[in-house]
Amino acid sequence: MLLNSCIEEGVEYKTISYLNLKKTNHGWTVGSDRGGFKAKILVDATGRNRVVSTFLRIKSIIFDNLICSSFKFNVGLDFDISKILTESTPCGWWFSCSIKGRKQTVSFFTDTDLLKKMGINNLSNLQLEFITEYLAEYLGQANYY
Repeated sequence: MLLNSCIEEGVEYKTISYLNLKKTNHGWTVGSDRGGFKAKILVDATGRNRVVSTFLRIKSIIFDNLICSSFKFNVGLDFDISKILTESTPCGWWFSCSIKGRKQTVSFFTDTDLLKKMGINNLSNLQLEFITEYLAEYLGQANYY
């Protein structure tokens, strides 16, 4: 979802095999199997795989095992897009806000250690496990489609 949202906003996405990566005064120079390019900002969006930071020999420091499950949807004209929701649950928290084009994003954040303590091993319905009464009302007002 994050990658698709970034592409929709005009971010250029490239899948490459790194051959060369250099920091310059103006950003980065990347040489790859698909040619070279320059970038002001280089984002390592490989998660815990840490492809770029491993290449640059940057040591990883892991503080937690935080995970997030998100979705986005269109909202009707009667929904107040200025609303932002943050709501805690016994083992995580919900966050929701508007994004460009009358869309809303809803995310549930938790730590895998908390899920293990609760005996939850299947993450396919993670969001449904922890939906709160207030969040259900909030989403009901969204009139999403």
